[in-house]
Amino acid sequence: MTKIATVVGATGNQGAAVIDALKKHGGYKIRGLTRRPESDAAVALKKQGVEVVRADVNDYASLVSAFAGSHFIFGVTDFFELFATSKDADKAMDTEIQQGKNLANAAEATPTLEHYVWSNLPGALVKIGGKMKVPHYDSKDIVAQYIRTKNDLLSKTTFMLIGWYSLNFTFPYFRPTLLESAGKYVLVGNFDPSKINYPTIGDIRKNLVPFVEAILDKPEMKKGAMVVASIGTFNVLDMLRKLARARGKEFEFIETSSETYYRLYPLWAEKGSLMMQYMQALGDQAWTDAKYPMVLPDELGIDTSSIVSLDDSLDALEI
Repeated sequence: MTKIATVVGATGNQGAAVIDALKKHGGYKIRGLTRRPESDAAVALKKQGVEVVRADVNDYASLVSAFAGSHFIFGVTDFFELFATSKDADKAMDTEIQQGKNLANAAEATPTLEHYVWSNLPGALVKIGGKMKVPHYDSKDIVAQYIRTKNDLLSKTTFMLIGWYSLNFTFPYFRPTLLESAGKYVLVGNFDPSKINYPTIGDIRKNLVPFVEAILDKPEMKKGAMVVASIGTFNVLDMLRKLARARGKEFEFIETSSETYYRLYPLWAEKGSLMMQYMQALGDQAWTDAKYPMVLPDELGIDTSSIVSLDDSLDALEI
């Protein structure tokens, strides 16, 4: 009997990469979940042989139905979509937590389940004793802690922490702007990129694939393993310089006050800068966990032949 692998958010960057990994790995009938099966991206998946099913992470019953018969489930939520709609970080965080719990509960209620992968991030609230909150980090980590209360589900779960996307540099509040008068790219922010070293996935669509393949082939990656999907840890200032040099220009960072930064990029800059300030404050400890040790990329034995280099992923960006 062919096993069923179900992917939540099948038309998103992470979901699409997981589907590519499952196709490359073989041995699974792939089921992709989306709220909009009529979308162009969903129709394209159908043409590739993926079973596309309508489901909503806000609707527990729809998830139970969509997960029926699944042996592998990939769960992911999207804080930024919620934040763009609500314009309220706390509300978006609460909704994302409930969505994550819906996914976990529906996975737990799936009798055939053998492996659940939760797309997680570090918890700033826990690591800094409640002194700093990074909403899209903490909401996912709160779901992870919820999963840890469910022994049967935990025994089948891998927590996958995916590093910085190169695509993040296309978001307005992180995107360098070419200043014609200076002949260089500039970025304004209320953090110091020279002091931030970030685990980085680079090209999310291509570089996540071998990590998922490695997880599929290693049963020991269940039981609550914390897997870091990253092609390396890179300094943020160095990445910005690489991005500019690929376009024949130099780069300059202009550090400014939080008040100015938030005024220049209303709503979004504050939430983006919380992540950067967290990384700057904790340094190498930001993506480690003494209680739950991380499984690093070199321990996975991934196939690196298909990895897109950081330089190539930055070169390909449209800014």
